[in-house]
Amino acid sequence: MLCRLLGVNRNSYYTWVRYPMSREATEDRRLLALIKDSYEASRRAYGSPRIHLDLRELGEIVNKKRVTRIMRENNIRAVYGYKIPRKIHGRPSIISGNWRQRQFTVEQPD
Repeated sequence: MLCRLLGVNRNSYYTWVRYPMSREATEDRRLLALIKDSYEASRRAYGSPRIHLDLRELGEIVNKKRVTRIMRENNIRAVYGYKIPRKIHGRPSIISGNWRQRQFTVEQPD
């Protein structure tokens, strides 16, 4: 009676009850787990192009746009400026002295 009231085919309703998620949604969940693993392995530095290449190396056949969409929907973003600060080697800069003996103290406004 509910199917008749809503104008939905009975077969479609029971298919929806058995399989609430579509095949694409199920595949997206599986890919999300792989994307998160790759993202964490890169110390949260990789964006969608590099993660796409990682998935291709694992043997997954996936489009780069799909990886981008899944990452955007789950707020997974590359971290910019992730490089470790390096110690500067060499001679430190030398500050030259006040050779001209200039005085920069002001007694009154100009």
